[in-house]
Amino acid sequence: MKKLLILFIIAFLASPLYIFADEEIAAEDTEATDEDLAIETKERGPFRIKDRRFEIGLLHGRVGFANNFLSTSQIFQDRVKIDLDDLGNGFNVNFNLGLTPLFFNYFSTDKQWGFGLAIGFDTVGILNLSGNMLTFNEARNDKSDIGGAAFIDFKASSFFHVKNINSKIKANLSVYVPVMYIDPNISYTLDNSGDATKIDLKYKVKVYTPMSMEDDASFAISPTPGIDIQLGAEYPLAEVLGLKEKIHFLDFIVGLDLINIPLVPSTMKDYMELTGRVGKGEQIDIENAENLIDADGDPLYGSKEISIYRPFKMLAWADWKPFDTIPVSFIPTLGFAINPMYQEEPGSLEAGVKARFDLANMLIATFGVGYYDRMWKNSIDLIFNLRFFEFNFGLDLRSQDFAKSWSGSGFGLNFGIKFGG
Repeated sequence: MKKLLILFIIAFLASPLYIFADEEIAAEDTEATDEDLAIETKERGPFRIKDRRFEIGLLHGRVGFANNFLSTSQIFQDRVKIDLDDLGNGFNVNFNLGLTPLFFNYFSTDKQWGFGLAIGFDTVGILNLSGNMLTFNEARNDKSDIGGAAFIDFKASSFFHVKNINSKIKANLSVYVPVMYIDPNISYTLDNSGDATKIDLKYKVKVYTPMSMEDDASFAISPTPGIDIQLGAEYPLAEVLGLKEKIHFLDFIVGLDLINIPLVPSTMKDYMELTGRVGKGEQIDIENAENLIDADGDPLYGSKEISIYRPFKMLAWADWKPFDTIPVSFIPTLGFAINPMYQEEPGSLEAGVKARFDLANMLIATFGVGYYDRMWKNSIDLIFNLRFFEFNFGLDLRSQDFAKSWSGSGFGLNFGIKFGG
């Protein structure tokens, strides 16, 4: 049992496992990433709900990987040249894989309201190692982030129009059950202030599982479900202010999306703990380096309840259609995210811009550049809409470093099919 669990954890961290099930909305759906919720769920956008009364989606998913150090061209060379100075910026890796095997959406005859149901599997994995630790620079209690989580997600979504305020409101309620959660505590200290160099590297990693992994443990499922909600609103600001009638160039709508607002946290309590220490704050002795390492051979098992939240996002966006005769619109997005897996800096910026070409709502191409989920993403998404059948495909280049995002340090792929009538 222990060996199987350890092998599963290694596979979990070493494979592209960053899954966020597609955020299917009652009347509209997006198969790309979470940031797209803010820009691709509008009636005048690519998912025009007037085309269908209902939708059935199958096998919507995505996969991806990103790092800030090696490009794809370096990885496939016979000899890899590495500039160790680049490690001073740290070594960051994000993994990505997602799947929503089934969802259903229904729209009213007048398209004033709708609802939907979906089921998905969500996982997240990160590896962010400190640059000071990798280059043995002086530091005190420097932190690194290594973690992961997995959820099963059940979603009920809806939308409706509010005529007296000329707005569209969206609400999605999700019940998620944790499958695994990795809670690390890694600190690094190197002291050059005295006559000798002293190092102290400590790690304590708790891996929470649905049941105890001890050999003699009874079969008992311990996680409890969590509940979060997504709220969104769209408002035709240019039309309300009269700008659209005066200057068609100023034709835009605005919106705000709040994603994963926590209502009830999920909990887990059974864990396996891995601990170790390097250096113990003592002087470095290269000839006796093995004496500096103190790692526990066997994992420790315990039970302590923790609360688990999914990442929260707030995104403000605008959909600007400057030309009357050219089917193109520009969608800037700005917001922030709070991800509890990044223990030292949970908050991050979300921003970007996309250009969308809509050819008779049959072929929709979207090109974008932005900073989402702590990565630069340069994307192209294609939608082939034949009313009764729709196929979605997207590809992006990504990295935590902007320059490397164009050199193949990471990639993303999303796909899906829908049927409706």
